[in-house]
Amino acid sequence: MQRAFTTKYGALAGILTAKIGICLPKDVQGGNVRVHQYVGIWDTGASTSAITKEVIHALDLKPIGFTNIYHAGGKSRVNVFLISVILEDDVMISDLEVTEAELVNENLLDHEQFHILIGMDIINHGDLAITNYHQKTTLSFRVPSVEEVDFVAKKRKNAR
Repeated sequence: MQRAFTTKYGALAGILTAKIGICLPKDVQGGNVRVHQYVGIWDTGASTSAITKEVIHALDLKPIGFTNIYHAGGKSRVNVFLISVILEDDVMISDLEVTEAELVNENLLDHEQFHILIGMDIINHGDLAITNYHQKTTLSFRVPSVEEVDFVAKKRKNAR
């Protein structure tokens, strides 16, 4: 079944955020699913998703391993955790391996903190489109992918 959602920003967005639900993986949660709500940030430059210490403590997560991550500051060895992520319209990505990270944006007032970074491991489950029509950013995401979006092909077709 296809799921989709759209987030409209009132102006050009320098940061793409979303409301994200995070819970234990399906095989761990049993009958009681407790979803914790957080603010996430979309990052097409990140190959994997990451969560903060606050999420790790709130869900009482235990590491399932560790990995090296590469970032602007170099390389770090970090713990890996297993979670399920729920995006809008009940788009659920189950059994997702994420790493721990500090996610503070110092450009925002009050140094707003994000608790999950949405990387390409989530984005690759579907189609992500970002437009800036009339100086207002719109982010739209659907799962699964149902067609190729090609602005050049559309331009050529309309030129005929």
